[in-house]
Amino acid sequence: MTVASQLILVPGDAPASAPAGMRVLYLDGQGALCSMAPDGTIHKPREPEDNAYYLLPVLGFYDPTNGEPELPGAPDRYIASVTANGWTAGRIYQFAPPLGPWVETIPVTGALAVIGDVPYQYDGTTWEQVAYYAAAPGAYHRSAAWTVGAAHTELDAPVIYLRLNERGYRIGAYVSISLNEAEAWCAADIDVYGDFTNPLLRAGKDFYLYAIESASGASILVSPRSTYPTGYTEATSRKIGGFHCLCTDVGVISGHPLSGYVAGDILPASVWDLKHRPVCAPEGMVYVAGINRWVDIYLASVSGGKLVSVNGGAIADGATPSSTRRRRSSSSPPRSRCGPTFCTAPARGRPLDRPALFERRVACRGEAGRAGPKIP
Repeated sequence: MTVASQLILVPGDAPASAPAGMRVLYLDGQGALCSMAPDGTIHKPREPEDNAYYLLPVLGFYDPTNGEPELPGAPDRYIASVTANGWTAGRIYQFAPPLGPWVETIPVTGALAVIGDVPYQYDGTTWEQVAYYAAAPGAYHRSAAWTVGAAHTELDAPVIYLRLNERGYRIGAYVSISLNEAEAWCAADIDVYGDFTNPLLRAGKDFYLYAIESASGASILVSPRSTYPTGYTEATSRKIGGFHCLCTDVGVISGHPLSGYVAGDILPASVWDLKHRPVCAPEGMVYVAGINRWVDIYLASVSGGKLVSVNGGAIADGATPSSTRRRRSSSSPPRSRCGPTFCTAPARGRPLDRPALFERRVACRGEAGRAGPKIP
């Protein structure tokens, strides 16, 4: 899905590669938004001595010619766009009784302010929107959590800052990715694997979110491929997250967070990204906030000599070596569908469940997994 993107800077791993005089919002390897002063000094907001270089969000620029803002509330904060009525252009004014009502802050050169999702930097005279620089190859930062929309087939994307193909990008802001629309998907994938705008083709499957690079900038695509979308490479795409779609209709369950969900809907608790994911492979898993743990959606099955959580897999009951896949017979257990997993496989990097945790999961997940309004 093509969304607004902004090329951040030229390739390179050091701020020194920035064009001379460019004011840069520096995105370090830990995802912290930092301010770079004109002399190239990096100021990280997490360090107390750098507080002057990192300001809390402001509501916007304000022209005080006709008076102060009406009905202000603490801690409303504005940047004066002109000098009038005791306000000075470029300075920040915060409504903070009983100190004020408006307390003035004189910004230092290189100071940073954020209006909505747009960062501005003070050059000593005026505030200007800044570019972005993703320093480390693994840089990834998001302004908020990924969330599932009210339609259950939509994924609401936050503003994303990341490094892709030795360039930094800002992708945003707050777009809705609808799985029922072709533009959300890699067109070449649809030609090869089927039209996933059809919910029935998504049921019980894992999908992946990719930041991809094209001549027009960066955008987000959904793909069924776990490596990179068809037609792209590891250089022109970057996997940043994924999710699992429900394998069957939930029906109406009073008080259950998944009540009314149908096959092919996004399972909210399965949504993961580079900042919120299990330590093992995330496919077929959900996050249960009540126990602060990622758990399998399905009963463990075998694939490629490993225990996995997949819809329709032959349940690994211990009767067959893990290197083979047991054929189903009239006397064998049924294939797994949406249900809790008692044994979270050590082969996938997780310990066995204790009975108490298993009972907690069964109670909170229902048939297809626990969902929440937001993914941490």
